Amino acid sequence: MTIVESDSVLQAEREKFPEKYPRELFAPGLLVGELPKLTGYVRTVFVYDDASPEQIANVTAYWAAQIVGKGLKTYKRWLMPLLDTTELSEKFREHEKMREQSKTTR
Repeated sequence: MTIVESDSVLQAEREKFPEKYPRELFAPGLLVGELPKLTGYVRTVFVYDDASPEQIANVTAYWAAQIVGKGLKTYKRWLMPLLDTTELSEKFREHEKMREQSKTTR
């Protein structure tokens, strides 16, 4: 089975069981920048919407089985959260405020 066929099978299963696999926000893309330890390998990027650890495990196991089944000896996957900078900025200000308050109470 080709990668495209494997992806079609996964998409069909995701439609039948939406809670089993994470929802993709965008079609898979390619990483064109240079990131140490990543760009020496396949540069495919998937962006999932608020995936649970179980959903990540399911999709990782699915693709590992597809890739290892093609004779590759290893399958590596890196997971990196993408954070909303607005929310991150608010959290940063909250922690800064708490830190300043703790200085004044000493």
